[in-house]
Amino acid sequence: MFDIATLNISQSEIIVRVTSAIVILFLGYLLGRVLSNLLRGVLRNLEVDSVVKEQTKIRLKLENKVVLITRYVVYVLTILFAMKQLQLNRIVIIVVLILGILFLLYLSFINLMDIVPNFFAGIKIKIKKIIKEGQEVGIREFEGKVIKIGLFETQLKHGENILIIPNIVVTKNKVRFLK
Repeated sequence: MFDIATLNISQSEIIVRVTSAIVILFLGYLLGRVLSNLLRGVLRNLEVDSVVKEQTKIRLKLENKVVLITRYVVYVLTILFAMKQLQLNRIVIIVVLILGILFLLYLSFINLMDIVPNFFAGIKIKIKKIIKEGQEVGIREFEGKVIKIGLFETQLKHGENILIIPNIVVTKNKVRFLK
């Protein structure tokens, strides 16, 4: 049976450690929120998503991903500091750190799940010539003239607007040829 008296730690010391850990967790939560909001503001002012889209022709929504990763890194570090305050052994801290890293990898994998199918759909469109630039097409509720077929998305011009359609939508739906 576990007996707290054998640990030679007073109740007041335990209360101080637990209270300190709770305060650390609360402050870490606030810090994560504040830092991620500041970073979001900076990235919006720098128009990172627009620049990335211009340069790569891919809508990555990088701003949201960087903000999310920053927030979770702060949260993981906060948990580690709180665990250190509780004086947990290193094995427990390492396990929590590994779980945090695995969680971040999982988030990255989820983001790749959007990119990979569109990439292969773009290759399929180009190889099978499902549509060609210059054709007037309708795909689901979208209609317009194909102005560009990229590896991840297809652009249609509809009046003055340019519609950006993920390539997976093109390959998974019936294409109507309008002219």
